[in-house]
Amino acid sequence: MAKKGKKAELEMQEEIVEEVVDAVQPEDAVDNEDPPASEEDEGSRANDETEDLPFEVGKWGGHPQWRCKLCAFDTLKGEAVMWDHLREQHMPPPEPAPTVLIADKSGKEKRS
Repeated sequence: MAKKGKKAELEMQEEIVEEVVDAVQPEDAVDNEDPPASEEDEGSRANDETEDLPFEVGKWGGHPQWRCKLCAFDTLKGEAVMWDHLREQHMPPPEPAPTVLIADKSGKEKRS
């Protein structure tokens, strides 16, 4: 009778494991691949990426024109010129590290 009890207990544990596995991985799930992206989705992703940029790209005379969102600067020369403008005009260099004065044993101050 003790063997039947252990056997029944093992069967119950196996059933519980199967239920947990089924809950985590349903049988009807074939694969986890995303559906193919449509052209509208790709366009919205491109718009999301350009919204984060500090400049916008438009057209002028059939040519691409880069316009700074922070000032009136615009260029037809390319994105690299726009990034140079942003670095020079809108991203000031970091402040220099503060000077920490340290005194030696005799009381003389030294720069570190």
